[in-house]
Amino acid sequence: MLKNIEINPEFKKALDLMENSYKNLFITGRAGTGKSTLLEYFRSKTEKDIVVLAPTGVAAVNISGQTIHSFFGFQPDITIEKAKRIARRSNQSIYKNLLEGNFL
Repeated sequence: MLKNIEINPEFKKALDLMENSYKNLFITGRAGTGKSTLLEYFRSKTEKDIVVLAPTGVAAVNISGQTIHSFFGFQPDITIEKAKRIARRSNQSIYKNLLEGNFL
């Protein structure tokens, strides 16, 4: 499915950032801009263990990922304040890494 994709400078820059950093990335853009293609290409090339999350079930299916709620085990009534409280009480490093990166 990845035949004939154009690796333009922006695509290459995103791939480089994804491969050569350990930062959490938020990939956004209008429909048809290549977000799913970027993720699929990166997933096929990297040796990193990665997690690909999306806000909705449809988006998660489109990127062969999981919803944010499913991955973290959040209930539908989650808020930023509740997520911060969960992260502060948790011994799980994923929450601590997110807090340190100011993603919650």
